[in-house]
Amino acid sequence: MRRSIRRPGTVLFVCLLALLVGGPALAQDDGPRTYWKALDGANVVAFQYLPFDANSSDSEAFDPVHFIYPEADIGANIFLLTYARHFTLFNRTAIFGASLLGGNASVDFSGSPFDGMPGGGSKQAAHGFSDPSAQLTVNLVGAPAVRSFYDVSKYEPKAVLDIAVMGNIPIGEYDSDKVVNLGLNRWWTRIGLPFTYHIGPYVPGYRTSVEIMPSVFLFGSNDDFLGNTLDNHPLYQVEGHVTRDFTAHFFGAFDLLYRNGAQAQIDDVDLGEKLDVLSAGFTLDYGVTDNVGLRVSYHSIVEGDSDIDGDMFRINVNFGWHPLIEKIKKLGEE
Repeated sequence: MRRSIRRPGTVLFVCLLALLVGGPALAQDDGPRTYWKALDGANVVAFQYLPFDANSSDSEAFDPVHFIYPEADIGANIFLLTYARHFTLFNRTAIFGASLLGGNASVDFSGSPFDGMPGGGSKQAAHGFSDPSAQLTVNLVGAPAVRSFYDVSKYEPKAVLDIAVMGNIPIGEYDSDKVVNLGLNRWWTRIGLPFTYHIGPYVPGYRTSVEIMPSVFLFGSNDDFLGNTLDNHPLYQVEGHVTRDFTAHFFGAFDLLYRNGAQAQIDDVDLGEKLDVLSAGFTLDYGVTDNVGLRVSYHSIVEGDSDIDGDMFRINVNFGWHPLIEKIKKLGEE
């Protein structure tokens, strides 16, 4: 009897641990299996640590908080706390997430591309909190509401298409006399269409998926950038993953990320060149317990603009739970 009671909890949390609550405030990838579905009412809290390094000459380097640093070497240590809840909207699966980002960043400038910006040999740093952000994801095709254990048991997704809308609130740390800031002093939004194609059976230990996430970032103006106005053209981004279960609690992924655009302008004068880079990397994700997952990933720029290179290592710890599942687990232990 105890065995039959505990089984639903085990199945659900294998699914929960497949989720990564990505960094909606970052100019990096969301990560594999971010948009996989869970039972209505499921919750996930994720903590991420991201050490980041990049350098650029004539091109623009995007640091982890969407800022532009031409002719510079960039180093950052970023911490991200995210909460996500799975629910039902218009009889479709949906996910709402909110993130708080903080840490420190430092930039060594090798040149001065416009008046008012630090010249060669200068250095600036910033620490504190960046702008909080939120994202709403709603399924369009392939993932109807999952409200009960019966829905979970018959859930066999194939082609799944969502729409995701993300945005920030520009209240982070910002000093108008500095180039280097964690807050942006401007609004931005991202609109994406996450697509997942599941290959073979949707059974823990045997799941395989191909995932594509095209999106566009739209930036508002920063009207207090060293006494100037900073604008950016849209940033177009395509993220891709091929994922495969090694065991019921362990999967890996090959990751790609292509970014193009974001041409910067200072008072309507172009600054540097637009971004045009392809990054590649891998992800390993292990379910430590029914509730806790550990993820590590590494990405590096491999193709595109020869004037910019960089890499990023990421560690993610997430905790997932569902009130009903926790009650069932307690009953099974009695």
